[in-house]
Amino acid sequence: MLNRSFTKIEKVFLLILVVLLLGLVYYRFIRIPVRDRIEAADTSMIEEQLEVEKNKALLIQSMKEEVSENQENMIGVVSTYDNFKAEAAFLNTIFVPLAETYNYGFEVPVAEDNTVRRNIKISFTALDYRICRKIIQMVHDSRYRCMIKDVNVSAVSKSTENFVSVLNSPIRCNLTVTFYETLIGAKTTSGLIMGESKKKNEYVGLAGADFSKLERNTLETIAESIAAENG
Repeated sequence: MLNRSFTKIEKVFLLILVVLLLGLVYYRFIRIPVRDRIEAADTSMIEEQLEVEKNKALLIQSMKEEVSENQENMIGVVSTYDNFKAEAAFLNTIFVPLAETYNYGFEVPVAEDNTVRRNIKISFTALDYRICRKIIQMVHDSRYRCMIKDVNVSAVSKSTENFVSVLNSPIRCNLTVTFYETLIGAKTTSGLIMGESKKKNEYVGLAGADFSKLERNTLETIAESIAAENG
């Protein structure tokens, strides 16, 4: 039996060999598997997020196309001018309970022959696309004749989340609602911009109306709306 003490050089060599073996074991059985799992998890997360964003884009685009297809299909009655307070109060019944935030931008109504067109630019945020769609549908189904146009819908990601679900992502929407009124039976033309008739002594239908856009004092219109609701 060989029985001798190792020299100092041999001890150092054996120590280095043990360290190398431990390093190889760590790298092969711990480092590589952990790295592979991390890479697999990262890839899976990226793929899932891409799929979520793709579905989100498809849903939003579908809603925009549906609005575009139906925006010419106006329903409701053509009210006698001035129906502004009722129209503003109607919008409040939709946006106050359903929208997270909302803002109205009113334009001065314009008349051409007996047709009055009142544009209201609306921007709002909703909790998700389903509520956004419901809001737009309710505006479209107004009891007052109106048309929706210039719709722009986008998803808003929450800064506290790595990625969001399509159904729970907040939605930002901008659109223009045009309410139509008539001067037939109207008791006043106050506050109107009178456009030129396209043909003298000939009635111009709603589809043929073409008017310029002018701003209206937002504070005044909001005050009128609140007064109508409380009144």
